[in-house]
Amino acid sequence: MRWREIGECERLPWGWGVAWLRWDAQRAVILPVPVNLLAAWIRAIYFQLNRAHAVTHESRIWRAGYDAGLYAGLRQEREREAETQVVWQDWQDRIRNWHGPLPGTETKTPTHID
Repeated sequence: MRWREIGECERLPWGWGVAWLRWDAQRAVILPVPVNLLAAWIRAIYFQLNRAHAVTHESRIWRAGYDAGLYAGLRQEREREAETQVVWQDWQDRIRNWHGPLPGTETKTPTHID
């Protein structure tokens, strides 16, 4: 049994299903319905097993750049949050000096001893 390929906007023959897509040619590989699921499953396992050994130099470079950008963004977000906390603390101090302690932040001291 040989698979067939269909192009974009072509109709699937009756009883055939898409096994996988060929993005480079913009075509779909089709097989009869029970076989297409099995072929797609075997192909996915094959790529999963081979991916661990076939990591290219370009993909490592891309991943390192992605991680560096991600960590830089997280660091920038932490710095922004720290600056916001400083500004908020400054406003709390101003309000406290003007109006007294904020509701819920004052300390309760006992007025009598039992």
